[in-house]
Amino acid sequence: MLFILFTIIGIVAGIAIVLLTRQFRKTNKSKLVILVPSIVSIIIAVYLMYLGNVKIKGIDGAAYMLLSLILFCFGGVVLYLTDKKLD
Repeated sequence: MLFILFTIIGIVAGIAIVLLTRQFRKTNKSKLVILVPSIVSIIIAVYLMYLGNVKIKGIDGAAYMLLSLILFCFGGVVLYLTDKKLD
């Protein structure tokens, strides 16, 4: 149950990152503003990875690692695709 909950939270947060980046692109914001959601999600994912591995440990730490992996994947893909389209 814990893994399912953290997976759903990660997917919802990833979709929010995609939608926020898309909204910033539509309003013709600067490149830095467009890249901020994906960069922040990667920083949060790294922190959650640290938290799950060092602080929490066990099965709860594995759930945090799953959440950080999902956020890292969404943030990395959005960062790559957005940076590729902006050039």
